[in-house]
Amino acid sequence: QLAIDAFNPSEEIPQVEGATHVRFILATAAVDFGNQSYEVDVKDSADVELSALEQAAINLDSAISADLPHPVFIVVGVEYHQEVNGHMYPIQTKTHNPMAIVEVDKV
Repeated sequence: QLAIDAFNPSEEIPQVEGATHVRFILATAAVDFGNQSYEVDVKDSADVELSALEQAAINLDSAISADLPHPVFIVVGVEYHQEVNGHMYPIQTKTHNPMAIVEVDKV
């Protein structure tokens, strides 16, 4: 689960040139390296406007099968977007769309 308390985006999220919104991502993956297979679940938040308006708390739940005998990787990321004429377009830069493995649950 990814839980983010209510926050002010203009104060707590680094601003990226051209970005008008961000989206938070939570991914969970159980990887069977021996059989080269995996189970994955990805959830993302609604778009959050990069403004001074207080944003409600965000809670994302990602789930895979229980009791898998493989390592489980938990990944969290942030995607920056630009709204143009009512459509969201991702900011295409690797330096401003961070993603990291935040936990590995080994069996």
